[in-house]
Amino acid sequence: MLGAVGLVLFIACANVASVLLARAVTRRRECVIRAALGATRARLVRQLLVETGLLFLIGGAVGALIARLSVHTLVAVAIAGGYVPERMAVAVDGRVLGFSLLISLVTAAVFGLVPALQASRVDLNEGLRDSNHALSGGDRPNRARRLLIVSEVALSLVLLIGFGLMIRSLLRLHAVSSGFDPENVVQTVSDGGRSFPEAVAFWRTALEGARAMPGVELAAVTSRPPLQPARGQRFVVEGRPSIVEGEEPAAGDILISADYFHTMRIPFIRGRAFTEKDDETAAPVVIISQSLARRYFAHEDPVGKRVMLKERSPMSCCSAPRPVEGVWREIVGVVGNVRQDNLEADPAVTIYRPYSQIVEHDMFLMVRARSAPDAARVAAHIRSHLLRLDRSRDWWDVQPLRQVIHESESIRTRRFVLILLGSFAALGLVLAGVGIYGVTACTVAERTREIGVRMALGATRRVVFTQVIGETMILAVAGLVLGSVAALALTRFIASMLFEISSSDAVTYLGVSLLLASFALLAGYVPARRATQVDPIATLRHE
Repeated sequence: MLGAVGLVLFIACANVASVLLARAVTRRRECVIRAALGATRARLVRQLLVETGLLFLIGGAVGALIARLSVHTLVAVAIAGGYVPERMAVAVDGRVLGFSLLISLVTAAVFGLVPALQASRVDLNEGLRDSNHALSGGDRPNRARRLLIVSEVALSLVLLIGFGLMIRSLLRLHAVSSGFDPENVVQTVSDGGRSFPEAVAFWRTALEGARAMPGVELAAVTSRPPLQPARGQRFVVEGRPSIVEGEEPAAGDILISADYFHTMRIPFIRGRAFTEKDDETAAPVVIISQSLARRYFAHEDPVGKRVMLKERSPMSCCSAPRPVEGVWREIVGVVGNVRQDNLEADPAVTIYRPYSQIVEHDMFLMVRARSAPDAARVAAHIRSHLLRLDRSRDWWDVQPLRQVIHESESIRTRRFVLILLGSFAALGLVLAGVGIYGVTACTVAERTREIGVRMALGATRRVVFTQVIGETMILAVAGLVLGSVAALALTRFIASMLFEISSSDAVTYLGVSLLLASFALLAGYVPARRATQVDPIATLRHE
């Protein structure tokens, strides 16, 4: 973000420098007269730098005022994006104001020096004879302005490429296969109790009540829904060589009801799902994810094998009808992979157990509605409906699973960066367009006589238009080339935030380059049209 701010600042300063260069040409006669009256070049430079510094200081003060007025909105966006904690104090104080004014003075000195040197470089003999060439300063100001425009285009391209990469990354993240179907699913959470019989009875009642609601297709219970990190458990596979204590493989441990996979539409690979018969009186069973099966049962069928979770009694999180140490649990099924922790993580290595054999104190109720309107009604009324069944337990965090995904860390962080980077990129694009327009218009104004003479000698309006547009696009293309090289070097700083896309993605670079080239063409169109309106007769009469 700091780098993006610096790029926008540089683009804005380059625009101001272009204006100052154009103004320096118009003030050259003033400088000639001052020099003729005894002003040294150093004094002229000081005068021009003081004027520029005042301009930049006023801009910095206004910027600090705007920041003070908008800081609360920016902090709210940052908190929503998970970038800063809710209680973090952020304010525009004296230090921020001092820093802004210091930056204003530094940029005024850096970007005002060249225009000041150009304006103060005078030849008294030529200037007092009213030489048009002497008063225009020759080609040097034009070269400087062209260089600034190339720089603006290059830096704008860097910002736009960063924005484009983030957009494509976010789209890839939304399109990635999460392993489950979040549409029309509503989730809520409650405390089922601390004893095993009490908790199991509560959740059975809750499931029956949820399934009885109008518009509900399926309902299930889980200790960890998608986008909630599962508790890690170490385990051993029966018949495998002994492993040193504490170095056994680990997997996420999730407790579910029988209909969980159907409710979440997680596909079955092989074996069977849990049933209501898999209770505390039945043999301990588990279902594993496909990622676990591939990692630890690569060349064999895991169904029928047994695993033992390395857990200890008493447990602070869960309740069980009997001791849990040393219990071998049979694998009865394999299900598809789920991105459990977040959407950008690899599919989770997971072991699922029936909640009717071990139950966690706080569990989630997952309800799938038949349609989107039904899901909205379920979300609005499920809490009151379940409270009528049991007033001793409350329900909280009722929200659609699609909303949970939208507010997940993977999405929130990228969305926050996207908002800011998109704002900077849009501002940079507008500034670059204004700069191209300004320089082209100024160049056309300075070359009015030349264009009029050429048209009098036979140049058509089309030729003049093509030449002006061509010169503009040459600057734009040069900026695009330099910007692409800079982007390849700078976008590596956001590589960690890109998902399934390279920081040198050719589609992004090509698309953004075409956008910026089109914008440059549009910015140069009006001055080019104005150049074709030059009257050659009036120009010759003036000559």
